[in-house]
Amino acid sequence: MSEHLIDDIKTGLDSTDIMKLSVSQQCWAVIYNALKEGYYLQKLIDNHILSYAQDNKGKVFSLSNKNILDENDNSFSPDSSLDKIVQFLTLTLKMFSHKHNLSNVNSEEIVVPVKIDVEERKIEDARSVFYYAIIWNELINCTKSCILFDNNIEFADENEIPNELKEDGVKTVVKFNRSVDSFERFDAISNERLSRRLSQNLWEGVSDYHLDKKVYKDITYWNGRNDGYSISIEEYPFLVSLMEAISSHDIDQIVLGLSLKEWIRGYSIIAYMAQNAKKRVDYTKSELTCVLRLGGLTEDKANLFLKQITFGVDSRDIYDSPLIKKEDSTFLFLHQHFLRHR
Repeated sequence: MSEHLIDDIKTGLDSTDIMKLSVSQQCWAVIYNALKEGYYLQKLIDNHILSYAQDNKGKVFSLSNKNILDENDNSFSPDSSLDKIVQFLTLTLKMFSHKHNLSNVNSEEIVVPVKIDVEERKIEDARSVFYYAIIWNELINCTKSCILFDNNIEFADENEIPNELKEDGVKTVVKFNRSVDSFERFDAISNERLSRRLSQNLWEGVSDYHLDKKVYKDITYWNGRNDGYSISIEEYPFLVSLMEAISSHDIDQIVLGLSLKEWIRGYSIIAYMAQNAKKRVDYTKSELTCVLRLGGLTEDKANLFLKQITFGVDSRDIYDSPLIKKEDSTFLFLHQHFLRHR
């Protein structure tokens, strides 16, 4: 059944206007569309924060679990919207990679064509691909769940299709019968408890040991050495979380060629760049390497870290791998999708 449905998705995808364009236009129409939506979301967030600051002077503000308003006063979750943008770009590039053989055989990196200009109309047409990407991804996830947890997928009978879907022209519906395994339930509870404990430990550390005093003020204070100072205060809970995940209390434990300490420092540097990059998205490898070395990584470790966070067929999403490699060996850094407001 899954193979049959995937064939249907391919047929529907091939019928869209964007798939009639060149590979370069397809890729960059999708990327420009995601960038445009990301900048628009950031603008709404900035406006909301500014408005809140003016109306609530002296109060602490957080976007966690909060909705904001768009230009038409519609309430929405910025986190959910950002996840959709990330999902759109992640799934579509993987789908294009599969269809057009964009992945590097040796490294599994997805290499997109050199940057080109694309008409605004074609950028808008890129949205149609998103729905096929979501269906494709959900089908793959459901199939994996069926294999791992003994769930099942089946076609719904005609009388089971809701009337509102029939009115929209939907003729076929696939049902995914999912049972929640006790392991999944207990794992979710355990992760939530760990998250809350890490948060509590961080603020206790700030209060009792003044950890905030061990954070560099800005990049001008970076000296290329790992001298006990942090790029951001979040390095502490992230390091503890990573040690918990692999059941190790050794910050020099090597994972995929980098120590736990180097992994956290690398992502902290990338997060710092994301918060200060504004609208610049194109970088050479040497520029990225220099910043990582300034933050305390050696040249070899900086190059290895860049390789690990370059988007590929096995990458989970743009959060984990925010660098997209281009055919001219430069990189696209999708910083507004990388913890920009988190």
